[in-house]
Amino acid sequence: MKAINRVSLAVALNLLAQICMSLQGCSSGAQISPVPAARSESSPTVSGATIWRGESHGIEIHWTTVDLFAKSDAKIERIWAPLVQKGFADFVAALTGGPPATKDRVLHCSYERRFKILSVVGTLVSFEDQYSDDCGGAHPSADTRFTTVDLSKPGNVQYARQEDTPMMNIDLAKPGKVTKLTDYFAEQDVLQALLADHVIQKALAGLNRQTAPRTLAELPELFAANDYALGDLDFELRSDFLTRFVFHHIEGDKIAVRLGLPPHSGANRSAHQQLGLLLTIPASLKQDLGLATSRQQGFLMIDAEQISNRQATAFRLSTDK
Repeated sequence: MKAINRVSLAVALNLLAQICMSLQGCSSGAQISPVPAARSESSPTVSGATIWRGESHGIEIHWTTVDLFAKSDAKIERIWAPLVQKGFADFVAALTGGPPATKDRVLHCSYERRFKILSVVGTLVSFEDQYSDDCGGAHPSADTRFTTVDLSKPGNVQYARQEDTPMMNIDLAKPGKVTKLTDYFAEQDVLQALLADHVIQKALAGLNRQTAPRTLAELPELFAANDYALGDLDFELRSDFLTRFVFHHIEGDKIAVRLGLPPHSGANRSAHQQLGLLLTIPASLKQDLGLATSRQQGFLMIDAEQISNRQATAFRLSTDK
């Protein structure tokens, strides 16, 4: 979000105290009901109407209209609410990064996030995160990304702090629960699958290179000079692209993976391109993928729409007091 008005630091601190700490999820179309911070942070409980629930490797997964909950032994962890809470805090901090607003001109901004689980494979949960903010100007921010987390890993789920919104990139030095495609598949296999994709082929052709990239790290750097835009395709292959994947369906001994690409231009900000990769199923995922395919434990993206019945978990916040 470029060239926006700013709210004062005092207003920001008040917002974070009164709104962010009372963060609560809600179903699509509902209003947010604040909850005490102590309950939401110290001793969370599974709440809200259930959209889907399952158990795998000793972890109970509850997707509700309030949040995504992971229950292991006596511990219950909220996954999305802390992510939104940090995102909103970063959003307000970005607004206060310049000259403060005058007393009679306080900015009024809306901030929304919508989440849908797309696949559950063992302890790996892949979800869609739709972001939007609007401060009443001509250029509100919007973005969509796929994220895969391993609920068995320690740490949080969060995105990197940046100067401008939307802040939807992963800090690869501190991934927390967020996983990469190469955590499960060989780098060269992923690279060859990407180079076989027509979207990547077209983007590379526009560079007039004589040789193909030899590593996955080299691939996004080829487009870094143009803010990672894939030529004239108006989508970006950002440096954290390997964290933006979902398991879609099985074809023989291969798993079809969808890799999400965010939009490049403001005019295309609500679009979301998907690359389709076919990768040989590794032994480490074979059993869990089989169980997800049959929906005995988990499910794949091909069944996600039926599973969710078009429901989502929405968080709606505002900088208004």
